[in-house]
Amino acid sequence: MEKSLLGLIGGYTNHLARIISDTLDTDILIIDTNMNIVGSSFKYLNLYTDIRIGTIISTILIENRNVIVEDKSRLAGCRKCDQYRECKMSSFVGVPIRVDNQAVGALALILTRHRAKFLFESLDSTVSFLENFAELISGKIENETRTIRLENRLKEIEAIIDKMFEAVIYTDYFGNIIHVNKRFCDVIHLDKDMLGSNMEELFPFQLIEDYFKNHQDISNERLTFEMKGHLFHGVVSSKKIYLSDTEFGTLFYFKPQSDFVKRINISEQGSLVTFDWLKKYFTAQELQMAREMAKTNHNLLIQSSDNELNLLLAKAVFNTSERNLHDLYVVYSDNLYRDLFEIYMMDEYGVLKNADGCTVVIVQPEKMPLYIQHYIADFMKTGKFKTHDKSVRSNVRFLFCVDRELESLVEQQLFSSELYRLIARYKISFEGMEKDMVKFRGYVTSGLNYYRRLYDNKGVELSAELLTYLRNHFTEIGKHSMEIILERIAAEFSGRVTVEELRDKNLIPENDPGYSGLEEMSKEQIKIMLERGYSKTDIADILGISRSTLYRKIREIEEV
Repeated sequence: MEKSLLGLIGGYTNHLARIISDTLDTDILIIDTNMNIVGSSFKYLNLYTDIRIGTIISTILIENRNVIVEDKSRLAGCRKCDQYRECKMSSFVGVPIRVDNQAVGALALILTRHRAKFLFESLDSTVSFLENFAELISGKIENETRTIRLENRLKEIEAIIDKMFEAVIYTDYFGNIIHVNKRFCDVIHLDKDMLGSNMEELFPFQLIEDYFKNHQDISNERLTFEMKGHLFHGVVSSKKIYLSDTEFGTLFYFKPQSDFVKRINISEQGSLVTFDWLKKYFTAQELQMAREMAKTNHNLLIQSSDNELNLLLAKAVFNTSERNLHDLYVVYSDNLYRDLFEIYMMDEYGVLKNADGCTVVIVQPEKMPLYIQHYIADFMKTGKFKTHDKSVRSNVRFLFCVDRELESLVEQQLFSSELYRLIARYKISFEGMEKDMVKFRGYVTSGLNYYRRLYDNKGVELSAELLTYLRNHFTEIGKHSMEIILERIAAEFSGRVTVEELRDKNLIPENDPGYSGLEEMSKEQIKIMLERGYSKTDIADILGISRSTLYRKIREIEEV
C-alpha cells in the first residue's frame, strides 16, 4: 500500500499524541487515509487497533468534518458493534487533519465517562485545542512533502550534472557546495571531499564574491588560477536553479580553454559530414560498405582519384564510429616539413600521443618520408612509440586517403611495404566524379538545386550540351570553380542555360580548342558504363545525347 502523507511523519505524530494525551489526561488516536493508526497514546482503553469504514473516526475522514459524540449509547452504530458492552468509551471528539482543504487524516479523543464530563464542560475549548494540533500536523506534513520534493529535485539535478560534459559545481543559496561532477574533479584536480565547503573560501576570487553579494549570473568570465599544482585557464559561468518559487541554488560551469580549442578543431575537421549527406557523391553500395567499416575499429584505406571525396568519406566514417565523441585529427602529408613533421606527429606532445582513443586521417601518406612511414607501421603493430627515450602507448585508429595506387609505389620502393601491408587489409575504393557520369550528374544537380533554392530561381536548368561540356572539362575546371559557375547560373540565368551563354558571361573560355561538342565525348566512359550494366537508354540520358548518337559511338568503339 502506498505510504500516506501522515505516514511520512509517523514519529512526529506519535510524539504529538503523547503530548496531547498527557495534557488532557485521555486516550488519543491519529489515523491516516488508509485507516492506519499513525499516532496513539492510551491511558485507559486499548481496544482501538482495527479502524474500518463505518466507525466513528472514519466518519471524520469520509465527511471531512468535526465529529462530536457526547454519549455513545445514543448512536445506533455503536449499539450494533460486537464490542459495544466491552468498550469503555463514553464520548468522542474528533477533527480532520487537512492539507489544501482535503482530509488527510483524523485526530480524535477517546473519552471515558469521568474524563468526558470534565472536557465537555468546556467543549469549545477542547475542539479548538484539537484543531490547533491538527493545524500543527498539517504544517508538518507540508514541510515534509516540501523537503521530499526538494530532495527529489536535488537528485534530479545531481543526475543531470553527472551527465554534463562541463565541469560543474552545485551550491545552495549561501555558496555551500552540495554536489560536484566527475568532470569537475578531473579539470580542477580536486576530489569530492570538498562537499560542504564554501564556494567563496575554495575560490577566493572577486567575481565569485560579487556573485554571492547580488546573485547576478556570471557569463563566460575569464578565470585563471593554480590549485594543488595544477593551472586552470578558461571561463566560468553560473545559472540559478529554482527549487521553489523563492528558493534556489546555483550551478557554476568551469570550461578550460582546451575545450574551446577542441570544439573549434572538431568543427573545422568537418564533424557535420554524414553518410546521408554524401548520397549525392556516392552510390548506395559504396556508402553501405563504408557504414559497415565505420562500425569496426580497423584501420582503413580509402582510395579514389579524388582526395576531396576521400576525405569527406573518412569524416563520415569517423562520425558514425564509436570514437565520434573523441577528437578527429586530419594530417596533410608533405615531406618538405621534414623534422617539423616528425615533431608534429611523434613528439611527446604530438599527434600520436594526443590522439589516444581518437581517429587520425592521413591524406596522401605516400608523400610522407619513408622513415616516418616505417615509424607509423611500427606504431600500428605495437600501439606504442618512443620519444625522448620514453615509450608512449596510444590507441589510435588511422584512416588513409590516397588518390593513386600504392602498390606500384611499393614495387618501386617509394612506399613502405610494411605500412602498405597493414593499411591494405581493409580498403574502400571507388571512381572519382571525373570518371563516373552518374556521380558527376548527381553532384551538379544537387549543387544547382541548392543555389536555386538560395536565389529562389526554380526555373533555371542546364542544357544537355552544357552538362556534357562541364563533365568533359571537370578536371580543368575543378570543384571550387564549378561551385562558382553553378551559383552564377542560379543567380543570373533563367530557363535552359547553354554553353554559349556561359561564354558570354566569361564563365568558361571563349576559345576552347579542346572542346568539339558531343563528338568530344569520351568513348572510354561509354565503354565503362556498358561494362557496369547500364542500359543504352540510361547511358544516353545520363550523357545528354540521343540514342542514335550513342549507337554511332558504340559502333566506333567496337570497330577499334
